[in-house]
Amino acid sequence: MDNVEKNYKIAFISDLHFDNISENTDNGISFLEAEEKKAEFIACLKRYFNDYIVCIVGDCYSNYKEMLNFIEELEQNKIYGFFVLGNHDYWSNGQKTYMEIIQFFKEKTNHFSYFRFLCTGKSYKVGELCFIGDTGWTSFKRDRKEVNKQEFNRLPENVFVKDFSCEKIIEMHNAWIEYANQMICKEKKLIILTHFPMVDFTETAYDCWWSSKTRFKIKKNYWNLFGHTHNKKQKRNNWILTVVLLIVSLLFLFPVIWMLANSFKPDAAITADMNSMAAFIPPALNGNFFENYVSVLTNTGFVRYMCNTLFYAAILIVLGVIVNGLAGYALAKINFPFRERWLLIIMLLMIVPMETIITIHFLIIAKLGLLNTVLGYVLPMIVNPFNIFLFRQVFLGLPDDVYEAAQLDYCGPVKYFFTMVLPMSKSVVATVSVFTFLNVWNDYLWPSLVFTSSDLLTAQIGLNAITSNDNTTTGQTLAVITMVTIPVIIIYSLFSKQIVEGVISTGSKEG
Repeated sequence: MDNVEKNYKIAFISDLHFDNISENTDNGISFLEAEEKKAEFIACLKRYFNDYIVCIVGDCYSNYKEMLNFIEELEQNKIYGFFVLGNHDYWSNGQKTYMEIIQFFKEKTNHFSYFRFLCTGKSYKVGELCFIGDTGWTSFKRDRKEVNKQEFNRLPENVFVKDFSCEKIIEMHNAWIEYANQMICKEKKLIILTHFPMVDFTETAYDCWWSSKTRFKIKKNYWNLFGHTHNKKQKRNNWILTVVLLIVSLLFLFPVIWMLANSFKPDAAITADMNSMAAFIPPALNGNFFENYVSVLTNTGFVRYMCNTLFYAAILIVLGVIVNGLAGYALAKINFPFRERWLLIIMLLMIVPMETIITIHFLIIAKLGLLNTVLGYVLPMIVNPFNIFLFRQVFLGLPDDVYEAAQLDYCGPVKYFFTMVLPMSKSVVATVSVFTFLNVWNDYLWPSLVFTSSDLLTAQIGLNAITSNDNTTTGQTLAVITMVTIPVIIIYSLFSKQIVEGVISTGSKEG
């Protein structure tokens, strides 16, 4: 810490909430997911913030033991910086008081050399900078309005912290104000770490410049008691944006709604309702409600086409994840001759027109005598340059020390890939799987070139065959299109989060 240059770079990080237990989240996450998020965060710090003073200002977990485990990992990874506790980090299911938690962290982190604990009365010098900090229970005053003690006692801390009371908080608050003011007068360059914002709502010189002097005053919304940064303006803007996006979504969904509603109608009803709102309303539920669907499923080979497509997709998802994942891992973590040139070739293949690639694939498959076979269809589609690139970008962020530890347990590269790498990269695996499924499901050109037997055809070819038949009614056509469209919508709905996370996690990284 004494060797830090004078050109300081400082990163302030707050409210990580790895366990996702906060009032601003809809659902909790599993312990394993929390551990994965933590591992990704530490890997990010090591890669991009290794020359920073990292300041973590609370609320990493809603449990003090988990918070300590996290800080210990930062110390072990030689992350350089300081931390204070947030209100969530004090939570102990009512087993410990605030002061007991503070003493606990003092004792457990006293020997740390890299990541230091800041509390009232403790300071650290980094060159000319002095770092101090506290949880920062900074103000009981908001717009000079009173809040009663009953509202104060509704805070979650009343359950999760032993002997929680406004009197105890005021005592901590007084001690922090006195110490902070002393350091302000003493130090020329002072960095103050607190979990809650330091906002001045005071009028008297006697008060600290950011806080009222133990006045028990606040808005009626007790969760803003300590001045959390979640403001009403931002919430209002979020609601406006939500409404706008909802309206836009409905505009895009109109064709889908129309298609779904009319897929249950006979042609006469479709024509009659065409120019009215009834076109978006399905008919009454009766014995003929599913007639179009029954007719398509019983009188055509569409069920077989869909089953074929699902079978091909399953094969390609498994093989694609394994082959492209191994290639991406090799490009990210294994040093071999001409690695960067291979990466360049793969990236260049991503911009080659699809028609060119398909033509080459068809000529090769024809020469091999694999036309009209499942192998001939699947083989050219296993390797995907884009998927290799996705895997490579994600694997670049995986910490190398995990593999080093695995080697000590006699875990070879292949075993490590399947038992450690893939489980730690679930987002990109899900992304590649979804993209592969959608590619197979929506593909028309390649299967139409490879297959001639009706027993091997895919859903899109079946769709074209059914809809181009003069005997197919409009309602039946809409029913077929619906059956092809709905799985895509379901897949996107179920895995949209994973797709976004997978794509975002592949952002530009140094290799």
